[in-house]
Amino acid sequence: MSAWVFPGVVSNYPNLAVGRDNGMLVWGKPLGGTLVYSVGAFNGHNRAVGLSNVSDKMLYAGRLAVALWIRNRRPPTTEGGTYYGSKDNLHHRSVRAGRRRMAPGPRRPKATSQVWSLDALLEKRIGVLFRLWKARITKYDLGGVVDCGSGEPGSVACPVADNVGGQVAGQGLSAERRRTPAGPRCPEADSAFIRYQKYDRDLSSTTSKATDFGVNYLLNGSNGKISLV
Repeated sequence: MSAWVFPGVVSNYPNLAVGRDNGMLVWGKPLGGTLVYSVGAFNGHNRAVGLSNVSDKMLYAGRLAVALWIRNRRPPTTEGGTYYGSKDNLHHRSVRAGRRRMAPGPRRPKATSQVWSLDALLEKRIGVLFRLWKARITKYDLGGVVDCGSGEPGSVACPVADNVGGQVAGQGLSAERRRTPAGPRCPEADSAFIRYQKYDRDLSSTTSKATDFGVNYLLNGSNGKISLV
C-alpha cells in the first residue's frame, strides 16, 4: 500500500485476526497467470451463543482476478498493489466476493450475510512518469440483522469470543492516485500519492470519510521505503 494506514474505513470483512480466519482454500492461476482464482471455506463470524451463527455455519469466500496486460506471477493471497513503475499493469479483480450464511441464534433472526467488492488497478507510463489509478467499491449486506458491537441502533454488547461483532451494513468507496518518476532513478524514486475513502451506513444513515496523502521515497520498492504521510 502507498499509505501507511490500512484502509479500515471501507474494509469491514469479518476476521479472526489481521484479516484472517481459520479454514481451507484452493487457488490457481490458469491461462499462464492471466486469471487468478481463490475459493475457500472458513470458520466464519459470530460463532457464539446468543449470536446469529450459533449453529456454526461456515463462511464461504471466493475471488477472481484478471491481469490484462501482464501475467500475475504472485500468489493470489498476497497480490501486490503496485509494480512501482517497473511495468505497465492493468489488474481487475472482477469478482472478489465474501459470502457467509448466518443461522439463527436465541436472540437473533435468521439472515444471510454477504460481502461483495469490485476493484481495478491501472498503472501506466506516461512520458517521464508512471501513474497509478486504483478504485474499489464494496457492498455489505447483513440481511436486516444488526450485529453486536457495531454501534448501530439496536446493537448490543458482544460476548467474549473470537471473530464476533462489528459488522455494519452499507456501501464503501475508495480511490487512489499515485505518480512515480520513470527512468534511471527507478525504483529509487519519490512516489507521491493521495487516497480517499468513504463508507455510508444503511441503518444509522451516517458516513465515515478519510483522506491520506504523502510521499514515499523508494529505496527498493516495497522492500525498503521512507514514508511521509
